[in-house]
Amino acid sequence: MFRVVAIGVSILVLLFAYAHFALGGLIIGLHKDGSVWYSNELVSSGSDESSILTMLGFGSFLLSLIFYSVRRTGTKWFYFINLGWLYFILWLVNLDVSILNSINHGDVVLAILIIVVHIPVIYHLTNQSKFAFGWTR
Repeated sequence: MFRVVAIGVSILVLLFAYAHFALGGLIIGLHKDGSVWYSNELVSSGSDESSILTMLGFGSFLLSLIFYSVRRTGTKWFYFINLGWLYFILWLVNLDVSILNSINHGDVVLAILIIVVHIPVIYHLTNQSKFAFGWTR
């Protein structure tokens, strides 16, 4: 069942990641007129690196989708390695543009992405806790 959850979440993550990239990426703040100021609007070189890195981190779930579709296995290690890679990428992005500030300024898609990516972890933890309390299937 973990495999089905991982496939579904990987598809959702890829769709939301594309939407996040298409909407403009991470939000730095608001202009004086109230419009949103995206990180790729900066005029310095490498201004779109945070958006590209974010897309690379969330886009890596294509590998999870392929792995769980082809292998037909319920092993969890591949998804958790992919999640660790995402944490590393988000840490790198956070060095340049604050992820929490982006969410506070209205980056709802990024907040949804961060929540959705953890659904298989929550499924794994709740599935394992049943056996810890003596419940059976």
